[in-house]
Amino acid sequence: MTNPQKLRILCLHGYTQNAKIFRGRTAVIAKDLKDIAEFVYVSAPHKLPDKEDITEAEKLKRDPNDEGPRAWYKTEQDQQVYIGYDESLAYLQRFYSENGPFDALLGFSQGATLSALLTSTLPTLSLPLPRFLLLSGGYLPSPTPTHSVLTPTNKLTIPSLHVIGREDKWVLPERSEALLECFEERGREVHYHEGGHFLPTGAENRRKYREWVAGFLKVDGEGVVEAQK
Repeated sequence: MTNPQKLRILCLHGYTQNAKIFRGRTAVIAKDLKDIAEFVYVSAPHKLPDKEDITEAEKLKRDPNDEGPRAWYKTEQDQQVYIGYDESLAYLQRFYSENGPFDALLGFSQGATLSALLTSTLPTLSLPLPRFLLLSGGYLPSPTPTHSVLTPTNKLTIPSLHVIGREDKWVLPERSEALLECFEERGREVHYHEGGHFLPTGAENRRKYREWVAGFLKVDGEGVVEAQK
């Protein structure tokens, strides 16, 4: 059997992370899937200030290529106002168009929410939809005109795997379940883990991810594994 045609997965990090940090935190997943998937990472455009307790010595030791903490948006007024969201969405739309095609989106926390919101806008831009989403710790944004493209009454039909921590205190499970309800029941699946607000990478979880991703590959009559159409 020949090597498979790899699926390309665009990866969106969470709040205060960046592409490098998310690459490190998903390295074991990428390694498990290296024969069937290529992970592409992108940093959010909005830079966050350093932590207040960081010392000058720590700043001097910092890698000059370190992008620092990043965000797709910030919230105000009890999470009713999303600052920087429009710029991030436009940035991702350009990145998706210029660096695609992508077979899937993998997002954590803010990145999971942006993955769903981005996907909902692609048809209006005549851009191809990814074939599936893998979302961890995501949530349904507060109702605003900007975010109204994604609602429980305007469901996405794309297959989606939702990873939810039963002990998540940052994004409560019911908030992630509200995002789940924005996807058609036929194509969605939920994977609960016993931890908090993180993308779990233990052996059992990795088996689940591989099973899900591999489901979008098929074997043709000559034994060649290729991307499922």
